[in-house]
Amino acid sequence: MNNEVTKVWDGSVFGTGPIYVLVDPQVPPTSEPARIVVGAADNVVAVAVEQFPAFLEIHKSEICISPDSTRLFDVVANHPHSVMAVMQKATEGRWVDLGLLDLLARIATGESCVKVRTPEELVANRVQHANQTGENPSESSPFPYQNLSDRHRMGRLREVHRNLKELAERLANEAASPQNAEYRLSSFSPEREDDVKRQSKAFVRELVEQQKTRTQIETGPQHPRRPRPVTNAPSDQVFKSDRSPSPTGRTRSDRGNVAPDMLPLGLGSRVRGSLAIKAMSVQPDSFRDRVERARLSDLRERVEDRYQYACGKLKSSEEAHKCFHWDGEIVVRKQNGHIRDTKAMRGWLPRAAGRLVDRLNLPAPIPRTPDGSPTSNPEHWGHWLACDRSLWSWRELRRMAEILRFTSAAVPLTPRYELFPHLRSFEPNLAVYRQLGVPLFRPRPKHILLAGRIPDLRLRCFTALGLQRSYFSRGSSRLAGYFLPRENPVATVAGELYVANALRCSDLASEENSGPNRGKGNDDEIGSDRESRRRAAERRYATLQQDAPLEAEAWLRRTEGLLAAAILGIPESSLGVFLECEYQDAGIGSLEASHLMRLLTSEVVTELRVCLEDRTTGIVWAQRGRSAQDEMIHRANSAYPETYSAQVRNSLQRSGIASLNLKPDLHPAHAVGDRPPSDSEAGTQPFLVRGKSLGGRITARGSQAVVLHQEVLQSADEVVLEVAFALLAGGYCLLGIAGNEFVVEVPEHDAAKDQSRITELAISGAARILGRWANAVTLERCDRW
Repeated sequence: MNNEVTKVWDGSVFGTGPIYVLVDPQVPPTSEPARIVVGAADNVVAVAVEQFPAFLEIHKSEICISPDSTRLFDVVANHPHSVMAVMQKATEGRWVDLGLLDLLARIATGESCVKVRTPEELVANRVQHANQTGENPSESSPFPYQNLSDRHRMGRLREVHRNLKELAERLANEAASPQNAEYRLSSFSPEREDDVKRQSKAFVRELVEQQKTRTQIETGPQHPRRPRPVTNAPSDQVFKSDRSPSPTGRTRSDRGNVAPDMLPLGLGSRVRGSLAIKAMSVQPDSFRDRVERARLSDLRERVEDRYQYACGKLKSSEEAHKCFHWDGEIVVRKQNGHIRDTKAMRGWLPRAAGRLVDRLNLPAPIPRTPDGSPTSNPEHWGHWLACDRSLWSWRELRRMAEILRFTSAAVPLTPRYELFPHLRSFEPNLAVYRQLGVPLFRPRPKHILLAGRIPDLRLRCFTALGLQRSYFSRGSSRLAGYFLPRENPVATVAGELYVANALRCSDLASEENSGPNRGKGNDDEIGSDRESRRRAAERRYATLQQDAPLEAEAWLRRTEGLLAAAILGIPESSLGVFLECEYQDAGIGSLEASHLMRLLTSEVVTELRVCLEDRTTGIVWAQRGRSAQDEMIHRANSAYPETYSAQVRNSLQRSGIASLNLKPDLHPAHAVGDRPPSDSEAGTQPFLVRGKSLGGRITARGSQAVVLHQEVLQSADEVVLEVAFALLAGGYCLLGIAGNEFVVEVPEHDAAKDQSRITELAISGAARILGRWANAVTLERCDRW
């Protein structure tokens, strides 16, 4: 294949610097094993698979860079020592996968993509990109990747690495910049709000006086520059800037043995996760022969019921029912079990996607195909589908059809996984399968299953992010100090929300009944009455849990849904639909859900207010080099600070940055190495930001509500991937991952010892991302999963 023979490694040390690792594709049928070629600087050698552990041990302090680490794993899969050597390198954070980095960069820049490029495509695309942006494109013409010598292939790989590293660092700087410079509006006390109004009126009077003076004086020097108003509050109370997080999302003392060169790339968790997923797919112990066929009929019956329910929802939608073929009240499936769509689907999906908005009334970030239309895979739409009943029913229909295809006795359950845009299993979706409540998978003889779970994962990720990004402080966080240390945090939140809602209802009832006598009575009497009503509400909730467990369970699900809706940035108008679709709570409308959300964020979990606040002004003015607080004070429309962010956002969308009356040469927009925005983007660019997950993955550009939920969801994925990698690197048989759950099979004779060890490994893996919040991992024995 190559026109140059590469010498075999003789055991010598390469020296310092990154080491590039290439694997020749193994083209079947062939009896020759695939080659592992390594290179650093001009030294390029071939390493036998048996020698690879020794090579990595000698160069254990160096970074290894590969265009596709999973291809390497295929080569070493049958050599346990080589597998463990690769996993050890990944454990230390010293393995860079350029294919994953390229995919992360494409997703962060908004490019449509769901799969990793092959090494050939990666090199060809990145070199072509470098040619297009270089001064002399003729210096590096396109090339046939397979016909190059190993030395030239290494040179091309270095170009790709350099190109991707620059892009990753630029995106990382862009993600950190708004948090370095952003001024967030502080909470206004009544006194502070009155002070702002007085200063605003004084400023208007000053402008009027200056105008009068200017009209009276025909000649002479111009009026002196207006001095900056003096505020009564200290500067750190008027505004504050967010501290920049570390590139890994952890404090400097918590980085452990992660390689410094790895930090800007933020790839540690993704590389380890991809290796874990690959290891699960190549291990002989999988789900193939573990299905209890006798229970398939029970699962099929339950799936058919949900399939019919989704069909009924779609049938009632005048717009959606035209997109499917019907047999009476049921959507027709193809012979292979897939849904039969119509051409009307191409028109329905863009219209439905256009109706979805985030909490700030900005378009929801639905993944797009290269032609600009929404992707036809509902799993890639994320939680936005739950804001529309017909879209949610479409996803439910596809999910149930997927499960039905694998309930056939002729088709074994063999789930596969994808890492992007979020971690999920498919064929079938194990998270959906677990929701159905019919466990099918059994252990082998003389083995048992251990089912693990990371409870309240999103809530824990939100807490860790909030503390590390300074969204809220540890002292003021009830999640960190009160709820999460408890055995069941959501149940505790549900009890407090029930009491707060009962007090709200009783206050409204007392206001209606009191009439003209409302407000009479001293403070002690009012406080005593409220405290007695609080204790009565607590007793009612305790009685509800004992006498009406179904109603108490519904309230618990409602609370869990409200917590999720706050973190995910669900708009108030869609709260009722979201709870109905995702949490089976049809007894509440959006208005009542909005009231409960306000109670939850103002009286129960107060740090959730960061999910609801509008920080448009802080972002916009910080990118223009100004203080949002001062700008609000200086402008005549600042009498209503709660609507000022919306006014700025609307003004930008209508007329662009010129509507803010700035001199363009004094305050250029902050964009680190980015291209100038087009006319269509000019209105939204100033208030769109990036963020980082706890593991360092850069989010796509979006509004603050969208970026926050991306940070949380990506962090949750990283936690699960780290747990999976820790278990496989520890030598255990990990069978599957379903959301925040995982299942491991161990020999029965040593189950107690294995259970303790697996719990330790899972906690250590989760602690890479969550730190102290990882101690809640649970593990229990089960006969079926």
